[in-house]
Amino acid sequence: MNVKSSFATQIFGKDGMPKAFDCGLTSSPDKPLEYITPTGSYKSPTVTLDVSDLDDVVSKIKRIYVWGRIDYEDVFNESHFLTFCDEVLVDGDPKDANCEIHFMGTRHEVSS
Repeated sequence: MNVKSSFATQIFGKDGMPKAFDCGLTSSPDKPLEYITPTGSYKSPTVTLDVSDLDDVVSKIKRIYVWGRIDYEDVFNESHFLTFCDEVLVDGDPKDANCEIHFMGTRHEVSS
């Protein structure tokens, strides 16, 4: 399967992402396709978050969202894409090694 992706992250106030927020996700025609075998995997880009922002998420002062678009071709060379928008959730103290970061899906769409 051929695949390419684009990701972004943004920090919002305690009210979160506005409902009418335009993530501005489009296909990246200049980005090369990567190939994934049927039993292979795909590693998404790394997102770096500041500990103080994660503290603010725990304190409910800020909300962080990660969103992206994945374009892919299936085995019949048909093009499809998936868009997603997930809120970052923090379980524990961000300074603690046992702290867990989760993503709660808020908006998803699959198109062909």
